[in-house]
Amino acid sequence: MMANDFKNSVRRWAETEYFDQVGFTRIEPLPGTISDSFSRWIEKRFYGKMDWMERTAGLRLDPRMYFPEVKSMIVFLHSYHHRIPEEMENLPVRIASYAHGKDYHYVLKKKMRRLTGKISDVTGAFNYRFSIDSAPVLERFWAQKAGLGWQGKNSMLISPRLGSRNFISIILTDLDIEPDPPFTRDLCGICERCVSGCPTAAIMPDRTVNSNHCISYLTIEHKGRFDPSLPETAPWIFGCDACQDVCPWNRFARETKELRFHPAYSADKIKDLINHPSESKFSGCFAGTAVKRAGAVHFRYVSERISRFPVRKGN
Repeated sequence: MMANDFKNSVRRWAETEYFDQVGFTRIEPLPGTISDSFSRWIEKRFYGKMDWMERTAGLRLDPRMYFPEVKSMIVFLHSYHHRIPEEMENLPVRIASYAHGKDYHYVLKKKMRRLTGKISDVTGAFNYRFSIDSAPVLERFWAQKAGLGWQGKNSMLISPRLGSRNFISIILTDLDIEPDPPFTRDLCGICERCVSGCPTAAIMPDRTVNSNHCISYLTIEHKGRFDPSLPETAPWIFGCDACQDVCPWNRFARETKELRFHPAYSADKIKDLINHPSESKFSGCFAGTAVKRAGAVHFRYVSERISRFPVRKGN
């Protein structure tokens, strides 16, 4: 099969799985600007308590240390944008929209397995690994190198066709695939709405994020009691969409076709959980979603910290 025929076939197969964009890139050394920026981020301990970021820094800077056989990456964008029900919009607390549906790690991994099966039908057996926001891979850099968008001032990967409300997933493979042209433009221009719109000033001038001040980090990864000097997270109780909500490129967000990324829990369940918290209610409300990983204790602590008044039905 010719190179373009193969790539077009992968794109068709991906479309049947509701992926919105696909790009291809070869493995090459990271530019000094990228590796230097990441190294400074590590040195400043902007990763908060996520110590695994420092332990795996070398793997992130060179995918061949993680997967020695890797030659190419196939990079996918999958929209999670959806209409948020009015009753959830009216809650005094908010959950990041990517976590409204079923846990994307599991949903996307199943899609990727089906895709690798179709690829192997054409190429024969090949070696691969997946990266779905859990492997030591700088996914946003490789998505840009595969031509899918640019890294915005809030560090998010922004697609000119889709905005930033997308999951990135990657197949690292030992197949030698003809690369797509990288995305070389910076379409943020002079806009700094995400910078000024960040409630805790967590966005740094070099397009990195200080996790120690980031609401997403504080409400998901930061375990234990909050230091009094840490910023308030209200109204967010899991994740944060503040920088994406103000990004003008998200007017191009494409509603996901994947029904599992639409809301999997109701506003009434969240109200009941916050008013009458328990481990069983937390598990019942968020079973199978990304929110589950926060754990009932941390979720309750964050909720109590920002909820100065009870959540009443009809709010």
